[in-house]
Amino acid sequence: DWSSDVCSSDLESDQAYFIANACARKVRAEFPEVSVVIGTYSTRSDPPSFPLEPNLMVHHCSWRGGKKTARLSEGEHIAVWGAKCNPRPMAKYDYWSIVDWTHEQPEFDWFQWTKKLRDYYHSYNIKAFFAESTPGGGAMGIGQYLASHLMWDKIGRAHV
Repeated sequence: DWSSDVCSSDLESDQAYFIANACARKVRAEFPEVSVVIGTYSTRSDPPSFPLEPNLMVHHCSWRGGKKTARLSEGEHIAVWGAKCNPRPMAKYDYWSIVDWTHEQPEFDWFQWTKKLRDYYHSYNIKAFFAESTPGGGAMGIGQYLASHLMWDKIGRAHV
């Protein structure tokens, strides 16, 4: 049932998260251990005005277009969503060495970035990471492989 509050909300994200919550309830009824994931991208970057279902995982995206959060810094935006999702884990979507930006050159400092972000992501209960990147293994392949190990090892050792 559509709530009149959701239909009249001035937040575009309320409608998207209302539907995502409905999907999450349906999925949880049949598959209690399965999560539904929704990205906080574009007009869905504002947290909804109501609680999220316990099996709805927010996939935090860097690009924001919401009325309330468009002007927040990356850290402020993650903090807003971290508070909304607590204690549920979040996922993160980021841009690593996009071809149009780097011309397929290996200029991304994956070692320094992963060391800095590892503790930062853990502090906001980010448990999954998705990177939009170059399709070429030469520029990013080794870095992404090592980052996939370093990001989730609290000590920072790559088990390779």
